[in-house]
Amino acid sequence: MSDPPRTFSTSTSQQKETYLNLTPAQLDRACGAVLGSAVGDALGAPYEFGSAPIGPDGPQMIGGGLGGFAPGEWTDDTTMAWCILDVAASGVDLSSADGLTAVARNFRDWYETSPPDIGIQTRNVLFEAGPNPTGDSLTATAHDFHRETGRTAGNGSLMRTAAVALPYLDDEDAVADAARKLSALTHYDPRAQEACVLWSLAIRRAIVDEEIDLRSGLAHLPADSAKFWTDHIDEAQTSDPARFTPNGWVVSALQAAWSAIAHTPELDDDPSRQFGDGLVTAITIGNDTDTVAAIAGALLGARWGAAAIPEHRREILHGYPGLRADDLVQAAQQHRHVHVRTGHVGDREQGPLQAFGLGQALTQGMVDTPLVAPVTAQIQALTAEYQWPGLLARGIASGHQRAGGDALARLLAPGALGAAAARPGAPVLRARGCPQPA
Repeated sequence: MSDPPRTFSTSTSQQKETYLNLTPAQLDRACGAVLGSAVGDALGAPYEFGSAPIGPDGPQMIGGGLGGFAPGEWTDDTTMAWCILDVAASGVDLSSADGLTAVARNFRDWYETSPPDIGIQTRNVLFEAGPNPTGDSLTATAHDFHRETGRTAGNGSLMRTAAVALPYLDDEDAVADAARKLSALTHYDPRAQEACVLWSLAIRRAIVDEEIDLRSGLAHLPADSAKFWTDHIDEAQTSDPARFTPNGWVVSALQAAWSAIAHTPELDDDPSRQFGDGLVTAITIGNDTDTVAAIAGALLGARWGAAAIPEHRREILHGYPGLRADDLVQAAQQHRHVHVRTGHVGDREQGPLQAFGLGQALTQGMVDTPLVAPVTAQIQALTAEYQWPGLLARGIASGHQRAGGDALARLLAPGALGAAAARPGAPVLRARGCPQPA
């Protein structure tokens, strides 16, 4: 099992800022979750509900499908995942009121472009909610829709889970909480919420530990729900993938994606081929091909990383709102800025990493200006033991090179960080085995 992502934190009495420090391989897998889902989506779109036959060379990004897509264009699956990723990349806690409102308004902005491929349930909820919904108002609309119809367990929230786990890779409970709330914005049915919890936690596990494990998330469900999903996961794992069609219901969609993955082996000579081979299996199932492939692609991408995704797929990948593959990767790389609601300055064992990383975060605008003074006071309290000012200064210099602007001058103003921190050449020391910042 891989080491969990390192974190460093800063806090006030109301709020803690946490920054994930992933290994390069973990960061590649985090990007792979988002990119893999988008590739699965665009690869499956031409064949949705039998729109085109799969040729002898297997599924290709030929465009067409129900939405008349261009070759390589993603559909509503990735668009709605982007609406979540966009907020995660901004640093707003996805499960907070502000985060859910930001996602809700991203959804509604997209709805107002009259997309050709929006799901019926999602369309109804966004229409009823009206312009400028809040997270609460959109969730209330979805709740009312569920109460009135009893039929809100479509696959439309599961399909957009690629980015849900990214800000919370060090916190399974936070992943589960965000997954439930984000599902409930449009799909209030408990089964839809549970499916999102399971898949989001599986994505987290793949990114952190390099393991594909859907069952570990069962511990985050009530006992009766865990039994329900255990039976359906067992069924998917032991049955031919072709059995799971139609797959518009969230349960059958999860089963289809899981069966496709479970029945695609890791080859000894090239185990990462499971990514591409698994998407072929998922699309070959038929029915809602783009969605099943998007769901499977998120988990496969989280396991094998962006590096496993063929360049010829990435080159033509594009979609709403005028983005390309590199834009998805860039947004996924920003997810390491996380808001949580309680806590204090981070683990003293990781002091050197915290100081250097915080310096980068400060200069890149990842910590709000009002937090600078109290954060600085806490850093100074640890100065003697951990040589924080020198490390912080190195981080500030590194972040300034990336961000530019007046951040360096502001932070190095007299009294802001202290004289020792104002020396960009200050020595950087190892402490207690922590790796040297690069």
